[in-house]
Amino acid sequence: MFGQPSAPSFTKFTVKADGIYINSYTANTNGTANLINSMKITRTMPHTAPFVDIENVEAQMQEGEKFIRNGQIFILKNGHVYNILGMEVQ
Repeated sequence: MFGQPSAPSFTKFTVKADGIYINSYTANTNGTANLINSMKITRTMPHTAPFVDIENVEAQMQEGEKFIRNGQIFILKNGHVYNILGMEVQ
């Protein structure tokens, strides 16, 4: 759909074995959802397991890099971690 619906709207993503379903809705003042657009991204190749053990992968942070942990945004600067308010965290 092109453009904004001029009403409150939201999009629902549903992930299934055969693909990803994307449905966009508008909501009226009563909270009733009306479907305005839908799409499906179809999986054409079988799922393959990763080649490495994801649980044991370690990432090396780079200077100035931003990251999210427990729903909060942080940044690494001069070897220290700061929150979005600029306060150093331990």
